[in-house]
Amino acid sequence: MSAIGNIKLKIIDHLNALKTAGTLGQVIVEQAGAQNMFDRDLLVYPSAILLPGTAEGNVESNQDNLYLYSFDIVVVMKNDNITGQTAVEDLLEAVVQEFNKDFTLGGTAVGAVDPTSSSPAAIESSGQTYTVFVVTLKAKTLLTFN
Repeated sequence: MSAIGNIKLKIIDHLNALKTAGTLGQVIVEQAGAQNMFDRDLLVYPSAILLPGTAEGNVESNQDNLYLYSFDIVVVMKNDNITGQTAVEDLLEAVVQEFNKDFTLGGTAVGAVDPTSSSPAAIESSGQTYTVFVVTLKAKTLLTFN
C-alpha cells in the first residue's frame, strides 16, 4: 500500500477509537468528488468527516524525498446538543490529543504528525445550526528511491 494510504488508515483507526470511547458519535470517510458534507444526513453527533489527503514532496537527497501528507478532519457538532461552556473546546482538544499520543501514527509518519485546528464556526444548513471546526493533520515521512 502507498505511504499516504497507510497514513490514512491509521487516522481512521484513531477516529474510530474516539468513536468507541464515545467522544465522537460518527466517523465518515469522504471520497473525492462526493456530495457536499452538509447535504448528507448526519445521524449522530458529533460527527467527524475525514476528507481526502494531499501530498507535497521536498527533495532531501539524491535518493530521498520528504513528503508532507495533509488530511483535514471536519468535526460537526449540532448546536442543540452542545452542553456546557467548554464543550466545543473539550472536543477539539480530545481530537488533537488522540493524535498527539501517537505522533508517528504507528510508524507510518516517521517525521511525526503535527495536528492543528481552525477556529470553531457556526454554519446553518437545512434549518439547523451546527458548530464546525477542522483539525488538520500534517504527517511527514521520508520516501527513498533507488
